[in-house]
Amino acid sequence: MDYVLLRLRRWFSSIYANFENGIISAPRTFHPDLPKRGVELFFAISGFILGIPFASHFLRQDARVDLKGYFLRRLTRLEPPYFISLFVWAADQIVMGHRSRTEMGPHLLASFVYLHNLVLAHSTAL
Repeated sequence: MDYVLLRLRRWFSSIYANFENGIISAPRTFHPDLPKRGVELFFAISGFILGIPFASHFLRQDARVDLKGYFLRRLTRLEPPYFISLFVWAADQIVMGHRSRTEMGPHLLASFVYLHNLVLAHSTAL
């Protein structure tokens, strides 16, 4: 294992040295649409991965997907980080003095129930 790490370290060191000496040129600037393409690729891969159990059921006659369990797993995996990020962002806005607690309250509540645009009809403070 130490031998592999040593070889990797030497390899990275040689790349760095070649870059510093001008042997390897700096990377070209990215096309402005590249981040957008990354998001699209992420959604395509996510959709594929989320659809695998359903496709497996229909194509291979595997066990039927328990929808209640499926959505419960998704809910318990996605909601806690979402709520934590809302609280952190709201606290940051209040502590940094950008917005008051009374101003952040409606935004926070509307975002918790995914009705921000419908209830407040403008962009979120969160």
